[in-house]
Amino acid sequence: MRHLVAETHAPDRRLRLLKRLRGYLDHGYRDPELLYLGARYAVSLGMARDARRFLDPLAASIAVDSANGDGDPPAWAAVGILYFQVLPDGEERVAVGERLARLGARWPEIGALLRNLPVGGERAPEPGSPHAVLSALAARPAAVVPSTAPVRGREGVAGLIGLAKRASEAYLRSDMDGARLALEEMLLLDGDQPAILRNLVTIASEQHDVEAYERYWRRFVTVLLWRLMRGEEAEAAWQDLTRFYVRVASVLDRECGKAQNELVSVLRRPGFLGRWLESHAGLVWLDAAARSHRQWQTDLDAEARMDGRAGRLSLLRHWCRVFYPEFGRFLELGSEDDGAEVPVYDVPQASFEEEAELAFDPAQRMFKRFLEWSTFSFGLRSSEGRHAETVRALAGFVARIPLERYAPALVADLDPEGLGQSNLRREMQQACSFPFRPRMVELLNEGDHDGVVAVCDDADLRAALDPQTRLLAALAMTQVDPPRPVEALELACRTVPEMDDDELAEEGGLRGLFGNVIHGGISSVMRRADDADDESLAEKRARVARVGELVAIVRRIPEVPRFIDFRRKQVDEAEEVERTIRIKVLVEAAVEESKELVGDGRFEEARARIRGLPDDDDSVRELKSNFLRQIDEVEESAQVQALIETAIEESRELAGRGDYRGARRVIERLPDEPGDLAEVKAQLLEQVAGAAEMEQLNAQVERALSKSKAYAESGNFAAAKREIQKLPDDREDLRELKQSFLGQIRDAERNKVKMDALNGIIESAIESAKSKLSRGDAAGAKSAIMMLPNTIEDYLDGTATANILGDLSSFGAGGGGVAGLRARRRAIVQRGESTDLIDLKINFLEQIEQVERQSGLRGY
Repeated sequence: MRHLVAETHAPDRRLRLLKRLRGYLDHGYRDPELLYLGARYAVSLGMARDARRFLDPLAASIAVDSANGDGDPPAWAAVGILYFQVLPDGEERVAVGERLARLGARWPEIGALLRNLPVGGERAPEPGSPHAVLSALAARPAAVVPSTAPVRGREGVAGLIGLAKRASEAYLRSDMDGARLALEEMLLLDGDQPAILRNLVTIASEQHDVEAYERYWRRFVTVLLWRLMRGEEAEAAWQDLTRFYVRVASVLDRECGKAQNELVSVLRRPGFLGRWLESHAGLVWLDAAARSHRQWQTDLDAEARMDGRAGRLSLLRHWCRVFYPEFGRFLELGSEDDGAEVPVYDVPQASFEEEAELAFDPAQRMFKRFLEWSTFSFGLRSSEGRHAETVRALAGFVARIPLERYAPALVADLDPEGLGQSNLRREMQQACSFPFRPRMVELLNEGDHDGVVAVCDDADLRAALDPQTRLLAALAMTQVDPPRPVEALELACRTVPEMDDDELAEEGGLRGLFGNVIHGGISSVMRRADDADDESLAEKRARVARVGELVAIVRRIPEVPRFIDFRRKQVDEAEEVERTIRIKVLVEAAVEESKELVGDGRFEEARARIRGLPDDDDSVRELKSNFLRQIDEVEESAQVQALIETAIEESRELAGRGDYRGARRVIERLPDEPGDLAEVKAQLLEQVAGAAEMEQLNAQVERALSKSKAYAESGNFAAAKREIQKLPDDREDLRELKQSFLGQIRDAERNKVKMDALNGIIESAIESAKSKLSRGDAAGAKSAIMMLPNTIEDYLDGTATANILGDLSSFGAGGGGVAGLRARRRAIVQRGESTDLIDLKINFLEQIEQVERQSGLRGY
């Protein structure tokens, strides 16, 4: 019944909590408690659409859980009441009211509650809020329910009390199954009761039901985390979670006092190390979260916090990521100045901060066990597997707890040889690095630089690793896409003071690794620039700025003994790279701008831009000299080109008017220098001479063609051929032209002969027809005319005979004559040929037929 306070919050707080619940829903969280609470907040704010988003999946889950043929379960009453508040008038609301009425008839307590609701089709004028409606059930005294009544149907407060009594009695009788059954029935009525879940964890543990133990453990912690995140009953949730983890941590840690050979088996026992780690790390952040000041929460000074470290508060994010990732995405860590809050800060800290003292310090115990277990490598057998992941998580938790506060006690407890705190820090670094380094080396060998960075992508974690592991992480940062060179170089520089003499020595391996990080960081900026084919000038200047930022970091490499010379070498090399790229981009910019000026014809400005480049570099001086010479050459070439273009334009205009002599004079006035201008002049003069020669030849060809055409038209084909043959033969195109014209003359000559013969044939046919007609032989006259070809084309190409035979055959069969010729005439017209001959034939045939009719002659 804890949700009954949901509507008592201020509207703005309810809206904020509803938005957070909507976020959980959008991420796929479908816990019934979340759905019910979200619906309550939405209904109380009058947000019907949001209420349906929560109510629909909740109603569906209840229907699935109770699909036993007995109708709606009692739990559906709460859902139906919420539905009834937001549904508009209509069939759906009426159906909900009917289902509620059926529930009220079956369960008296629900029926009494529903008397205050209009469950028919009409909406109450002022319906009570869910808080007011459901509070009526909680306010009913338990005495009205007879103690002898069966538990079924007593889902109110009295029902919960009855189930709790039955669970307690069963537990006292050592009837674990009965106690567990009663507690699980209580969960069906209200699944958000930590006390019920905690008791189920205890019973499942005594029953050795590992699956149920894990399930109820997780649900119990999840419920408490929900309360902390929402800031509702946070003090009770904090206390419940702290007491639970204290008890678990104490029980589990007692098993860690065994001999080493037995302890290895204990640590590798499935689930043991994970539960030990969850309880101890949970107590660390719970203790930190209860503090009222950020410095006490982190155990870090202001400078460390400015470096991005979060100390003990970083533990909360890591803890959620490892054990309860569904909560991790909702944590917002920030500085005390930017206003960002971790959700647990909503806890009323002042009311229970004094109770935050624990019977033992979980952080100190984690440090102690971590160092003890590191002596036998945590029982690791490989860098893969569940146990290896848990050990890396353990190292991650230890790395996030500031060591300074616990160093004196750890030294006194674990340093019988008196090695001191500096050695303790190095031992802690090596122990923290041990689970990570093999995995990082494997990923580096595979070329998975993103995986290497992901293994230790946390400032607090990297600060606790040994120098070699940090440098490996920094090197991977320079190789990821996109690279993180600034972060990599800063990490490498912060690592130098923690390197010992052997690592700083020239023969040591870390010098080379450190140098690779520096070179890799700078090269990553250069590499991305080389990959860009069309990098703009602004992007090049930005790249120079990025390189300068990296060089500034290199200059901050600490000057520690045995590292001075190496540091100086790294700084010099980095500065040389910066100077080289800066000059290169400066030169590229000057060249690009000067090219634009040259393109616009502003040669003096282009020279000034190049002269402005520095002279302190031999290569730059040489480049300046070469480019200035090129500008001079381009300017001179531009001037010459202008002269040439002017001369070409004038000569072309003169040649167009036929003044080739004047065109030659214009070209000849061009100078012979510089360069190959004399050759250009010769080419232009040759073009003018060629144009003049071509014009003369064209005139000669036109005259020859004109005369040849006149001779051909007069029938003097021999003279026409002689005119064409007078043309020169020294050019291929002229020879082809002559052959073409001579062929045309020969064709014309042959056609004239044929046409003369055709004219004779026509005259003979006409005389023959007249003669036969005068003797009364009309049929013979027609035949004489039909023997003529239909077209000149038929006669010339040799098809006249075939066409005449066809006409005669058709004519003799009685289907020819004038009508047949007219049909042929239409075909001739469609072919685009001359119709003179066929018109002549049609005309004569019509005359013969007219004479035949007048004289009474008969043909065929």
